[in-house]
Amino acid sequence: MARTLTQVLVAALLTVAPRGATSVPRSMNPYQHPAGLPSTRNAGSLPQKHTRPHEGRRKNEYPSPPAPPYQSPVQRALIERVNASAAVAAAAARPRLLSMLAEPAFQAHLELCCPAIASETPDALLALLIAGLKTSELTHNFNANSTGQSWGDVNMTDAAALGWLPNLWTVAALGYRPATPMHVEDLAEVEVMGFPPFGGGAVGNTTPRTVAEASQRPIYTTVDLMHLSTGNPTFGDVAMIFRPGYVQPQSLLEPVDTGAWEGWCNHTSKGPVQCLDYPWAVNCSAWSPRVQGTFNHPEHILLANILMWDGGDCINATGDMLPRLFSVLFGERRKDMALTHPTQMMTFVEANLAGAVAYPDGVKAVVGVVQSLFGTALGQQLQAWCSHWGWPLLWALAPPGEVPMWWPPGQPMLLDTRVIDPTINIPLNFTIPPTSTANFTSTWDSVATARRSQAPVNWTSTWSALPANLVVSAGLRPFQCGDLDHCVAVWPDGDCFCSKSVESRLPDWSR
Repeated sequence: MARTLTQVLVAALLTVAPRGATSVPRSMNPYQHPAGLPSTRNAGSLPQKHTRPHEGRRKNEYPSPPAPPYQSPVQRALIERVNASAAVAAAAARPRLLSMLAEPAFQAHLELCCPAIASETPDALLALLIAGLKTSELTHNFNANSTGQSWGDVNMTDAAALGWLPNLWTVAALGYRPATPMHVEDLAEVEVMGFPPFGGGAVGNTTPRTVAEASQRPIYTTVDLMHLSTGNPTFGDVAMIFRPGYVQPQSLLEPVDTGAWEGWCNHTSKGPVQCLDYPWAVNCSAWSPRVQGTFNHPEHILLANILMWDGGDCINATGDMLPRLFSVLFGERRKDMALTHPTQMMTFVEANLAGAVAYPDGVKAVVGVVQSLFGTALGQQLQAWCSHWGWPLLWALAPPGEVPMWWPPGQPMLLDTRVIDPTINIPLNFTIPPTSTANFTSTWDSVATARRSQAPVNWTSTWSALPANLVVSAGLRPFQCGDLDHCVAVWPDGDCFCSKSVESRLPDWSR
């Protein structure tokens, strides 16, 4: 019997793609260059050695307090409770999602953006949407600057001193910033996520008494459904991309930023739709009942995410979330990846990690924002950090404007490509030509010179000057590469860009 496209794709997801193989039909790869790209990429070969200031650093230069366990008993029990309640909520959400996927207007959109899957049944389309959620990057952004933290998180100097990623409370408990109550986060973590309150006082007005107590709380992470090259620059100019096999079992899924939920939705001063509190309107009533999800049971979270941002009830919402998700995940034209309004950067699913992320195992790659870090001492520190831990480093161009996530509404913005940093000497599945490294280094030095003289830098020209054969996609779409824990992106010809510098030492979930 002939297999449907969905069956072929699901089979491909379960198979690690060999070097050079493209698991997704070429018609579904918007990065494909008609004539292909000249390639010097060889299976299993290592990049050439190039001397940079950050090379040769040894692990004892990064002293670190011991990492917490992968999961504490409290965190494991919370995940188990949420899995049980999420299974019920996910099953209840499926009929509404299937109905939306069968609507004629949505089917017409699929014919335009995604003809390869347009004939699939609603059940198959829902399976593809869930595959898109599971393939999308899980990112944690922090601010690299050395003069202060963003949102109470680590900065680059703090991050380099640790062998694991602390949550916001642990950053303070370790002494990297003053320990002060974080009202919104505490409320969200106790009342929305179900973490136990700290023992020192009322929820929202206290701090953890010990590092161990602080470590029970979550690490905030975004599921980058819009495939933004910068992760979420609202929270900083360094994006850590986590290994899905490591963090998905730890993840509590929410359909919206929980800090925004506390500010927009979780009070009684407005009506049930509650659209007026923020200039980026969100339909708070769409997340009802308020049940968290997991990657095992995400349907109700996807439904709430779609409905919260649609414009039927809130006139200032972004709208058209379901068509946009399929355009980004399965569109066959690059323009399908474009965002049309900056609010769309806020439409991520939030994944809160009930557990610890240890280095290097929990991290797949790191992204730096060009405008703030390229050609700087902090950028070199970022290179040193990635070189030390064996992570690929990629560079991304953030949207223009003084606010890192803002550009004029109505102006399409493509944020779908990154550039590989060729100076990070780690095992990859291709060889970097010396000319590409020389080109990259020359561009770096030109920007550094301009920064020292305080001359303006044309970032569009700088981006265009970087080697074209180091440009890759921002993340992976469903079924492009089989090894989601090591493959980071695809080249314009559809081949997978993967790192083999860290073995898959994933935790034993049964412990």
